[in-house]
Amino acid sequence: MSCILCNNTNETQDHLFLHCDLARAVWFGADIFIRNLTKAEITVDNWIKDLLQHHNESSNNTSQLQLILTLMWCIWFHRNQIMFEGKQPNPMEIILTAKSLLNRFLQAPSNNAGNTKMGSNTAQATSWQPDNNWQVLITTEGGAAKNGKWQGMAYVGKNKDGQVIFSWMQNHNSIGF
Repeated sequence: MSCILCNNTNETQDHLFLHCDLARAVWFGADIFIRNLTKAEITVDNWIKDLLQHHNESSNNTSQLQLILTLMWCIWFHRNQIMFEGKQPNPMEIILTAKSLLNRFLQAPSNNAGNTKMGSNTAQATSWQPDNNWQVLITTEGGAAKNGKWQGMAYVGKNKDGQVIFSWMQNHNSIGF
């Protein structure tokens, strides 16, 4: 399938997140340092592994990693809005949406250390710890056109090494259902 964001080449995850003109505009406009992004042979998988490795080596770049991952999700979400809702590509909208989502996440009570007062009650902030015994990470996505004519969904299962072990995608025209 041709990239619906730029119509220049086939859509792959590497093209969509790294090499597409719209994605490049997002990375440039977000004003964050992205290593090796201009290399044609870099893959999304290797790029994320590199980001995580550098994050583990220096714990002071958490906010940059959060922004990058949020931007990636927003690029995917915007792509689906273009495909299913007929929206026009807009890199600035992607950047502003990502920054808004990230700010709301960071300001949420569960992300603040200590106690949070709610009227006369006191709520203890909780933190989630992942289970290290997991076998498969499953990510899902779904969407529908505003007019209700097109619907789609997908999922991908990856093992601890990041290898895709199963995936599925379906879209259909729901006229007459």
